[in-house]
Amino acid sequence: MLSRGRVGLILCALVSGLIGACISDCGGLNPDCEAKCAASGECGRRTYRAGDGFARCYVRDSKDCAQSELCAAEGRCHLYDGITPDRCVALTDLDCRASTACASEGKCSLGHLGECAIEPSACARTDACREAGVCNYEHAKGCVEALPDCKLACRLEGACELRDGVCVATSDANCRASSRCRGEGQCTLEGDRCVATDEDCAASVMCEMNGWCAAVDGGDGCYDGRSACGALCWARGDCARIDGVCQPESDDHCRDSVECAVAGRCAIGGRPAVLCGAMDDTHCEQSLECQAFGRCTRSGITCSVDGRMTPMSGCIRRPECASEGRCLTTNEGACVTAVEAGLPDWQPPPMIP
Repeated sequence: MLSRGRVGLILCALVSGLIGACISDCGGLNPDCEAKCAASGECGRRTYRAGDGFARCYVRDSKDCAQSELCAAEGRCHLYDGITPDRCVALTDLDCRASTACASEGKCSLGHLGECAIEPSACARTDACREAGVCNYEHAKGCVEALPDCKLACRLEGACELRDGVCVATSDANCRASSRCRGEGQCTLEGDRCVATDEDCAASVMCEMNGWCAAVDGGDGCYDGRSACGALCWARGDCARIDGVCQPESDDHCRDSVECAVAGRCAIGGRPAVLCGAMDDTHCEQSLECQAFGRCTRSGITCSVDGRMTPMSGCIRRPECASEGRCLTTNEGACVTAVEAGLPDWQPPPMIP
């Protein structure tokens, strides 16, 4: 049986090993971010919570992404919090088409979560097609060895005619009949491909569901046309990217946010961190959570019941706020709609991703 002193020595050794591993991995408060900067755009360094004993590398802005290997290889050349915070993403088909993955693997189209996906018509333009006959697209398989066939490219992209071994678009009618027209606004023939116009985007599912109602330059897709900070702007007024961090730049940003309507955080108030807060009782009194749960008194930058501690309005950051209107936080911490809280019907404005 081990003595108490020997057990203590073993525990100390284990803890020391864990701390040493963390310091080795995290680099203390001054990690070397050079390799991550070159590979994935993580060029800045910062701590994430008060009291952290180490810092991590992070992406500061789109310039970090643009100089990284991810940009050249995978088209992930932008920082955009509306898709994934702190991670480089592709925003348009144009980003994907400029990547080496487009030429080598046919990943020439913007897919989910800011990553490039295989575009059916692109298989015939890849290095693999020229070198090994991997020229056709099959669902769930990607580019496969076969003669080019434009049936799928026609249905998805409006590229219905085989020309010099490549599927191309030749009419507005084919563009309008494609799934990308309704889904992503690429309804108008330009040259030999279908592109998006502002009018096309305004009629698309992307506009209806996400608020992406304006065409990007070149017509490679639609975007919100408003903010580089997307959902953070919508939820809490963090609409301007300043020194790599999304934060409010004016009281208007705060007043237009869901947090203002729900929790009374309607003006810039945080120092030294810049964030939206309740700056006087009137901000609280006009909020939905005041009417529903009596949080009508300003306490710091939040609203409370006579200064007593109340649940934070965490429901605003949950998916069901945007999808179901469950943005109000009860005194028990549950997420409810305005109607469920006994108020007239209220819905948040459309999500701007």
